Amino acid sequence: MFAAHTFTPGGETLPYRMDCPEEGAEDVPLILFLHGAGERGADNEAQCRLGAPALAATCRNSGQPAIVVAPQCPADEMWAPVHSDWTGVERRASPPAAQRLAVALVRELAATHPVDPRRLYLTGLSMGGFGVWDTLWREPELFAAALPICGGGLPEEAPAMRAVPTWAFHGGRDPVVPVEQSRRMVAALEAAGSGVRYTEFPDAGHDIWDRVYRDPAVLDWLLAQRR
Repeated sequence: MFAAHTFTPGGETLPYRMDCPEEGAEDVPLILFLHGAGERGADNEAQCRLGAPALAATCRNSGQPAIVVAPQCPADEMWAPVHSDWTGVERRASPPAAQRLAVALVRELAATHPVDPRRLYLTGLSMGGFGVWDTLWREPELFAAALPICGGGLPEEAPAMRAVPTWAFHGGRDPVVPVEQSRRMVAALEAAGSGVRYTEFPDAGHDIWDRVYRDPAVLDWLLAQRR
């Protein structure tokens, strides 16, 4: 599970791990997983500590093979330009380098592996949840669906991503990322005409990701979406 690789386009470097179905599978979906702030670095291991194992295990146990890709954000970078207190995102014309490389990696893998290009998915937790929202408005034509977990984004960009099926999750008592971050994004998408789904766990704190990723119904919904 989660073999180590390195993506090196144009001299840049992005370490990543990838969990693949057994050989012979064709037209499989690909899920890009964006980890949280505590898993940043360059060891190409920490990014698979939280969330990713549960996601990959649910894929395997469900009988729905999928490639799960987990790149590692450098220690001094973010998937999105998040405020230091986790109460919002700075609007920038260009994405952070880590986000740009992660998107380029998805395109590379979709072109070189037996991937169904209509079934590219995006998910992430905490800092990675912010990364999901920020990536969606920049790349609305790439991903078939998204699962942002305890993140937040730019409500004014909701119209750009309203066509992407999205199911957001947050703990009602999250002490790290205020639950209002997800509520604001969901409200903005609803106002833009999106069919966004939202699940809030009223008594839960920050670490809700395994609860989400271990739910077969969530995976069934995600993999049923096609671009």
